[in-house]
Amino acid sequence: MNANITKSNKQNANPLYQDIKKAGIRPTKARVAILELFSNKKINHLSCEQIVKELKTTTPLGQATIYQNVKILADNGLLSPFKGPEGMLYQRANQMHHHHLICRKCGTIEDVLVKGHCDALIPKAIEQQSQIDNWTIENRTVEFFGYCPQCAL
Repeated sequence: MNANITKSNKQNANPLYQDIKKAGIRPTKARVAILELFSNKKINHLSCEQIVKELKTTTPLGQATIYQNVKILADNGLLSPFKGPEGMLYQRANQMHHHHLICRKCGTIEDVLVKGHCDALIPKAIEQQSQIDNWTIENRTVEFFGYCPQCAL
């Protein structure tokens, strides 16, 4: 029984475990492992396929389990999906609002902050009676496409 108490205390001390609980979902091994992967500063934007590949060596989880849990984490606000050059990518949702620089040649993605007020990026109605007027915008994503310094040479 002491082993269970020690394990429980270790889990409760893990901030990712707490984030998952705050989101109102069970902090399973798969969910904690996925969020731990994104805690690595070098790993910011991953597809489900890349998550499967990265976790294969450290946490043996099935592909379906990973896909299901990425969706659950995204649906509960712990991961943010965005469209990358080759499909859907995910990033940690608790980051400062930012946009992306995407290299058309090598696919490198870098985070970029936009100087100034981002409300200028919210669509405005062109006509008097526009559908946009009926929308409540919660978020906005901007991708800048071009060539990274290595590919621009």
